[in-house]
Amino acid sequence: MSNKLNRLKLNKDGFTLVELLVVVAIIGILSAIAIPTFVGYQKKAYESQVKGTLASIYTALVAYGADPGGYDKIQALPSDHARFSEIKVVIPPDAKYDYVIAAQSATFIVTGTGRDGLVDKQVWTINQDNKLGCTSSVSNCPTGFN
Repeated sequence: MSNKLNRLKLNKDGFTLVELLVVVAIIGILSAIAIPTFVGYQKKAYESQVKGTLASIYTALVAYGADPGGYDKIQALPSDHARFSEIKVVIPPDAKYDYVIAAQSATFIVTGTGRDGLVDKQVWTINQDNKLGCTSSVSNCPTGFN
């Protein structure tokens, strides 16, 4: 019996508690560094998506507005969904922004309002002069778009 106990005491196939705690601490430190970086990249991707979508809408509206009264026809449509269908723009189904077209005579403005946790305070706009802007109640717009 004592021979069996001695063999069990000498068996060192596992990890000690200290080794496991060190590994958990290292993983925690790496996570604390990586997660905020990932969130920043994710936010930049959403902002790129809204800028690209607004640019597509702008191009389609300019082409559509080349006809006399084109913008008035757009505004007369009953919903934004109908307006996007009319100008042949597809809003991505996973878009983090809600888009609205306001058109009248020879002017228009398209607004993309953030609805996701990362961008929920951002409002992007583009107008008939191709001026892109961003406003935010918490100052989280990229530099140069305020």
